[in-house]
Amino acid sequence: MIPAGEWRGNVRVWFEPTSDVIESEIIATTSYVLDGKTLRIDYKTNVKESRADGVMILGTDMSTNKPCLTWVDTFHTGGNVGLFAAADDGSLLGSYAAAEEVWGWRIRVHEGDELRIEHFNIMPSAEEYRAIEVILRAA
Repeated sequence: MIPAGEWRGNVRVWFEPTSDVIESEIIATTSYVLDGKTLRIDYKTNVKESRADGVMILGTDMSTNKPCLTWVDTFHTGGNVGLFAAADDGSLLGSYAAAEEVWGWRIRVHEGDELRIEHFNIMPSAEEYRAIEVILRAA
């Protein structure tokens, strides 16, 4: 179980499979809501000169009893709420529209001494590449 509290760490962002990585500091707060059944992660960071403030909510899908996640931020989702359902490999899988194509987005949450959240962009061709890596440590 991810502890509630303050976190600090680093975020790495890739815009394309071969692009240079953009690194920034990140601060986050984790809290449990809805009688402790749902984890909320609020964060603030920058991507280059742009703010990237966001919220992730990790809970359980009542129809499948599997994990689900919502994600919204000012940079990547532009205020649109992303919905993610549990995939067979334990990750959380969603999609978004880019022009006239549908792209996928995969999120993996790893617990331990640190909280690591990985994001993968999935091209319409099904090729995946790392898009975001967040590593947080309790502050």
